[in-house]
Amino acid sequence: ASAAPGFERLDCRPLLDPRLGAGSAWHDTVRGRVTSAWGADPDGRRWFELELPSGIQADVTTPGQPTQRVGAGRHRFEQRP
Repeated sequence: ASAAPGFERLDCRPLLDPRLGAGSAWHDTVRGRVTSAWGADPDGRRWFELELPSGIQADVTTPGQPTQRVGAGRHRFEQRP
């Protein structure tokens, strides 16, 4: 969800629930494309990836972890089983 005008900052709260399986999504913003993907490794570790274009920051909150603010680039967040 956009947390600031013009997608300057996003609020991401992925649910790393194994019932969701794996998937991906994208959204074109005025600043460029935001992509996300989620899934699980063979060892049961759940993960979430987020790719942000230049000019966007995101506050990412995964279950049981403090919120992390990230900027442009690809970011991976993991949750152990």
